[in-house]
Parts: sequence; structure tokens; C-alpha cells
Amino acid sequence: MPLTELSVEDYTRPVVQGIACQFITARAAARRMTAQGSGVILSLNSGSANGSPMMGGTAAADGAIDALIRQLAQETGPSGVRVCGIWTAGVTDTLTPEKLTSAGAPAMDEAAVEAIRGGLDSLRMTKRSPRIADIAALATFLASDAGVSITGTWVNATAGMFPS
Repeated sequence: MPLTELSVEDYTRPVVQGIACQFITARAAARRMTAQGSGVILSLNSGSANGSPMMGGTAAADGAIDALIRQLAQETGPSGVRVCGIWTAGVTDTLTPEKLTSAGAPAMDEAAVEAIRGGLDSLRMTKRSPRIADIAALATFLASDAGVSITGTWVNATAGMFPS
């Protein structure tokens, strides 16, 4: 739905819910990790804050989460905690007819879902959407000692859907 058609409540709901959830979780992790002097906090979002029409308040929610992660990294870094995020934007192997229907989409069969997956693939520079295994491998790297120099930023794993 276009922004011009949304109510204030429909626009702000994903912002308030998204940032509250991320804040509560990250704050709890940060408290424990700063006390122990080490740790890595990872966050995921779609990267839609970089521009994505017809996403309602999701883009604003992603922007708020982006800012939270950068700020938390600045505050916890001196205690040995790294904080970073991964932009994922539509991990297509998570899309199933059941999941889409439960999210409010009309009932659809596997062929319709495959068309959605193909549409997402076509929006990417590489013409291939990230898979769960791709995101898991990236998260493993970021959380490992190999990623020790990465903090306070987001890694764009959208296959170029949202250029950074």
C-alpha cells in the first residue's frame, strides 16, 4: 500500500514493534557481554531503509534498527563487544505457501510462490537471492575471530537488491 494511503498507526506499528524487540534483545545481550568483556551481537533486517517502495513502515523500522546497531557498537566497543548487522532482503528459501498465507497473502500454490521467488531473483544484481545457508555462513564469519575488525556497520547480503 502506498504511504499516502496508510494511517499513522499502520505506518508506525512496525517501527515501534521492530525497534522495541531489537532493543530489548540487544540490550540484554550487551549487558552480559560487556560484563564479560567480549562478545558479538548480530542483527538482521531487510535493508529496506535504503529505499524500497510499498513497504509501509518497514523501511523506517529498518532505519531505526540500523541506527540502534551503530549506536550500540559505539557504546559497547570499548568493553570488547562488537555489534553488526546483516541486510538480507528476502531469503527466498524461507518463502512457502503456508508462511505467505499466514502473513496475510492470499492462498497460493507452490507455482505462485516460485513466481515470487523468481521476481525477487530478478531484482538482484546477481540474479540469485541469498539462501539460509548463505546468511548462516556470513553470520558465522561475523561472529568469529575472522570478523574481529567488523563492528558498527551492516553487511549487505541482498545480492545487490539494495546497493549500499
